[in-house]
Amino acid sequence: MEDVDRIIIESLAKLECSFCVDSIPESLLFLSQDDIVESIIKCLWACDSENKELIPSYKLPTHMTNKYKVATTIANAIKNLGIREEVGYHTLLYQNIFEIRRILLGLIERLPKEAIINETNLSPLEQLKLKVGTSIARHLKEPWVPEFCRYLKMKYDGRFWHSKADEAEFIAFFSKYEGSKFSGRHEICSILEGVANEGVFEENLDFTKLKIEEKLLRPSLPPKPMLKPKPPIPTKPKKLPPIPQLEPREYEKLVTATAQENHENHVEERNLLKNEIESIASQISMKHSVLEVKKREIIEMRYAQVRLEDDISRQKDILENADDRIMTLLETPEEGVEKLQKFIQESDNRRIEFQEKFLAAKNSKNEELAVLRSKFGVQENRESQITIVREMQQRIEEHQKLIDQKTRTLAKLEKESRKILNSPQIDRSKYVKRIMEIVANVNKQKEDILKVVDSIRKIEKEINYLNGNLDRTLTVVDRWLSKAVEKDVIMQKAHKLLLRLHEQCGLVITAIKEKGQISRQIDELTDEIELESQKSVDTQLERLLNDLMQMRQENLELSESMLQK
Repeated sequence: MEDVDRIIIESLAKLECSFCVDSIPESLLFLSQDDIVESIIKCLWACDSENKELIPSYKLPTHMTNKYKVATTIANAIKNLGIREEVGYHTLLYQNIFEIRRILLGLIERLPKEAIINETNLSPLEQLKLKVGTSIARHLKEPWVPEFCRYLKMKYDGRFWHSKADEAEFIAFFSKYEGSKFSGRHEICSILEGVANEGVFEENLDFTKLKIEEKLLRPSLPPKPMLKPKPPIPTKPKKLPPIPQLEPREYEKLVTATAQENHENHVEERNLLKNEIESIASQISMKHSVLEVKKREIIEMRYAQVRLEDDISRQKDILENADDRIMTLLETPEEGVEKLQKFIQESDNRRIEFQEKFLAAKNSKNEELAVLRSKFGVQENRESQITIVREMQQRIEEHQKLIDQKTRTLAKLEKESRKILNSPQIDRSKYVKRIMEIVANVNKQKEDILKVVDSIRKIEKEINYLNGNLDRTLTVVDRWLSKAVEKDVIMQKAHKLLLRLHEQCGLVITAIKEKGQISRQIDELTDEIELESQKSVDTQLERLLNDLMQMRQENLELSESMLQK
């Protein structure tokens, strides 16, 4: 599996996955849940560009409901590519390394050749040409869309143009639809629904509150003083007095005086106009602030109206669903209280009567049970019998699960075989090629096994030959020492040391054999431990518990928000 993981990770590195940027992992076991989800989503993007619209992000959301929705969407996209594995949201949220490996292999087989090409050797001009060409080809494949449909973001389903089903309709507050086509409640509800679907309602509401508080806290300008009315312009006289003949110097003085007087009048008029404009601007700002306050009051009244209408409809539903007997009791409360007390008294009497009957029946049945036990000699080891029955039930359930699993696999295999046999065109070359590869692998493994067996046989022959030589040498030395023991005392000590050495060597050989058996058992146990660790039952159980606790917390928050409303 190491070679398979290496091939998968190399393909994912070509797709520019984030976990391959710093260092490429050695196996799929080192990938986390987010890394595996990212790799699957990027493979889906590379296989089909439309999956980017269905799955815009390669990360799962934190909210449990959205997480399950996105996981289901990813599973459906994998199935649409023709992968026959049983894929669901649980496959992505509670992962098993074997299933993930099969899914990634299927996705990598379906990757287009252009999706895994490394473009680092291309020049910037070539990359720009490639991007422009792919963009033009994509736009040429798409159907023509009218201009108004582009502006309204409408979609063509083959017959009609319509807006997307998951988008809310946005209507201006003071639009022509107000009061005629849509009611205020429908307008506000549609806006709230659209904002809630985008997941930004709380942010927009906070932003609106900040804007309103900013406008309310902004100091209003004081009213400007009213200006005096303009002086009336004197009428032009019909006959002007004759202009006296003046000298040049006097004429220049008169001209400068009149020019200075005209300039002062012009400055005074300009100041008057400026003051008047400032007063009008202050009035406009005051009116604008009043208008903003009125708008805010209208919005609050609309919200209050919607809440009141909802409360009224809820109260109407409660009254409609109320029992008729409760209404009759409320019409005559005194008689209703007497009837209820009478009914409670009768129910208490019936309960006491039934309890007495139950105790009497229980005592009689216990007596019959004791008589039958004494008659048939049954001992009162009830707990042991119950444990035996429960063990049998558990075994039956386990066998039933195994039977169901085998039947499902049998049905699946029968379906596959029928599909292969009933297919009109069977690609024999593909199957023949695959069979030849399997046969070649089997022959190669068989040759390796035969080589190992031959080497083991040679080693066994050498061991047997050495054991025979050792036994013969021991017998010869033993005979010689046993003859020399009678003549020399040193030979007695040598004979004892020889026997002790032979015994110690035998113990060493048995220890080596036991060590080999223990090492073989250790290898088998490590393989089993690796298989169990790859199943990752503990991690999946921990993820399930975490998701369950998160869902409970979200349900509590939703219930609290509903109660507050």
